[in-house]
Amino acid sequence: MGLRLNTKIDRVAMITTLSKAEFNNNILWLQGLVKTYKGRYRIGKDGWSHRACIRFDGKKGAVHISVERYFSSRFLKYEFKPQCMSDKAFLELDLATDDFGKAGYRSCLVHGAISYLEIAADFVGRNTSEILIFRPYVNATVDGSKKVINTYYLGSRKSARTTVAYNRGSHPGATPAEKAWSNLMRVEVRLRRPKIAPVDLGALKTPFAQVHVCDFESLKAKAGDDPMAIEVLNACRMAGSPVAFSIHPKYRKPIMKLAASNHAPWWQPANLMNKWQSTVARQLGMDVLGVGQV
Repeated sequence: MGLRLNTKIDRVAMITTLSKAEFNNNILWLQGLVKTYKGRYRIGKDGWSHRACIRFDGKKGAVHISVERYFSSRFLKYEFKPQCMSDKAFLELDLATDDFGKAGYRSCLVHGAISYLEIAADFVGRNTSEILIFRPYVNATVDGSKKVINTYYLGSRKSARTTVAYNRGSHPGATPAEKAWSNLMRVEVRLRRPKIAPVDLGALKTPFAQVHVCDFESLKAKAGDDPMAIEVLNACRMAGSPVAFSIHPKYRKPIMKLAASNHAPWWQPANLMNKWQSTVARQLGMDVLGVGQV
């Protein structure tokens, strides 16, 4: 079993640049907006950052709007979880930010830029204890005060692209619907500053293409009678492939070649974003706002 749920945007942040005058004016507009929608407003520790949390759709539809300045750059940022936003919430967001002019949400979709993006694909009946992912390091991460074990990372948390695989059903932040699955594994790609406008996001090439997800036991069987290859695979499982390959460098190329040609049957990266264009339009509200073509 390896049923895949629809690939979706798990979290997105979009920015649009501001002139000095727009920056100063937007601070006043933001204060009024927060007051109207009973959000929160606070000045950042550096004296420049002004943030708000505006809820358009009850507790689920939280949009974090910030007017910020870093060095000589000024911008307004929208950050939210798209799957929590209804059509009504996007219409309210569009109306509420209309006074922002070109920094308004509708305009930001066309003229802004994606500053952070999480793309998630969920697999029912799968668990990270069954798999190996290559080009990662393997470790546990901390989410609040709870440890999330069996979490795989490909790339550091500060790199331009990080791929994470973890068991979403047992994650502290899982929704009741996600916890209902006995096994639900998520493979998630996190992109930082991908240099793409929101309206062009539907044309994004799949970031899953170079990720090798393999069934651990099947890969060991493919290694044949080479006991050292089996040892390296076990080391990849316990300490992560960089550590294993640093100890056994000559096995890097053959193991990577083996992984690339022996993906788990349910891991088909080329098909993960078949419905991506319609997903982008729906999750960013482009379809209800009539913005762009994706």
